[in-house]
Amino acid sequence: MGMNKKITMKDISEIVGVSKVTVSKVFNNRDDISEEVKEKVLRVANEMGYRYNPGVKTMKTGVTRNIGVIVSRLFLERYEDFYVHIFKHLLQQAERSKYNLILSLVQKHQIQEMDLPNICKEHKVDGLVILGELPEDYIREMLKYRMPIVLVDFSFRDLDVDSIVTNNFEASYFATKYLIDKGHRRIGFVGNIKTTKSIMDRYLGFCKAIYEHDLDLNEDYIIKERDDDKNELDYELQDDLPTAFVCNNDKAAHDLIKKLKAKGVRVPESCSVIGFDDAAHSVFSDPKITTIRVRKEAMAEYAVNRIISHLGDKQLKSEKVVIDADLVERDSVSNRHMEGGGPA
Repeated sequence: MGMNKKITMKDISEIVGVSKVTVSKVFNNRDDISEEVKEKVLRVANEMGYRYNPGVKTMKTGVTRNIGVIVSRLFLERYEDFYVHIFKHLLQQAERSKYNLILSLVQKHQIQEMDLPNICKEHKVDGLVILGELPEDYIREMLKYRMPIVLVDFSFRDLDVDSIVTNNFEASYFATKYLIDKGHRRIGFVGNIKTTKSIMDRYLGFCKAIYEHDLDLNEDYIIKERDDDKNELDYELQDDLPTAFVCNNDKAAHDLIKKLKAKGVRVPESCSVIGFDDAAHSVFSDPKITTIRVRKEAMAEYAVNRIISHLGDKQLKSEKVVIDADLVERDSVSNRHMEGGGPA
């Protein structure tokens, strides 16, 4: 063979005496190929100078010591920092465990076309952390690569895969009850329940508190700040407003406060606002936003440690972990009992 000729899988298959499909399976790290054949193919490939992803695992190396983090580009928009914070914690935890992280952003068209990130297809990682909700069938496609996957901040009941989520239902119930305990009786909700499971659960927790206290659930007080495809909506506030809103996240709360102020409504004197996540928006806002703090660091630590546990024990069963969140009191909620502030 001339030095300039590009080596192909076909060349390797002829020398080893296996089919081209088998060679392809070796480079794709499929587990239906014997270690013996795998070693032989990789040895010939190396000798011939064939370029393949060195992350392919063999019996000798075992692991790449890389963990992939996959996140939808939608969740890393210009003003979104919630998943950025979790990513930082993932990074710290991975470094402590002597692992590298490889971040992969998934575009909307990739999801629609079931086009998986290259880190999956090229076997550059030992496991995957999926940060923020992606469709179930897309995750199923990833499972075919037979590596540990941990879902962070979302879960699927029917998928045999690890996940860690905030107890969104209970946390939102608690946030709404907190407003009710402060004397609020007309309470609204900001969020589109069609966008993520988390928002659906937060809305249902809100509903439970409203119904449990025999309050009216007024449809006019439910505001969608995004459409079903997660695009922001520029909504108008009505004149008839509740005395408080529970928001599905801090950015929604921050934007609501700006709209209320533009309308001449004072926060929290005339309308209280409570957020969710304890993201940067909660402290950049004026007033600073009372919110629910999600335990981002605990989620990140669990995700990395769980993948490492799976790598050490192939028989480990998957689990779905739910962790609590904490109320952080700031300045965006008024106590109507104290003020006697007119009809609640």
